[in-house]
Amino acid sequence: MRVLLVLLVFFSSVLSFASTARVCNVSDLQACKSCAVLETVLVDASPNAGEYYHAAQWNGLYAAYIQNCISVAEKLLNRGADPNLGGSSGSMVISVSKKWPHYNKNVNREWALLLLKYGASASNAVLAENKTPDEIQSDYNFIPDYPDVWALFHM
Repeated sequence: MRVLLVLLVFFSSVLSFASTARVCNVSDLQACKSCAVLETVLVDASPNAGEYYHAAQWNGLYAAYIQNCISVAEKLLNRGADPNLGGSSGSMVISVSKKWPHYNKNVNREWALLLLKYGASASNAVLAENKTPDEIQSDYNFIPDYPDVWALFHM
């Protein structure tokens, strides 16, 4: 009887976990953990699709940035993704000027150059906040971790 009870508790725990497991999709891009999976999910999605969650715009561009999937990002940008939209306070400009998640200025600089190639600018408003990255910086006292990356968006 005790064994049966232990098995019942074990299987109910497994089923409970399985029912709450996150699945990578356009509504939950945070659940995407590889470039290949992310690319598959985004292939038919609107290039700016995603959700605003915990002060970040989790769209395909930001998810690609988090996973460092620069080729996925370029495909989205080629399909019309807004290079300013995504990330912290809805701004990719602010996101790539921060250390997290890569803690590597060279990676962030590469991302900044890609965004600039498609027209990103600190003076272009982002939808999530309806403010420019410069206004967001001023309003929230944002201090870029990489001032030289931030400066690229002001040229």
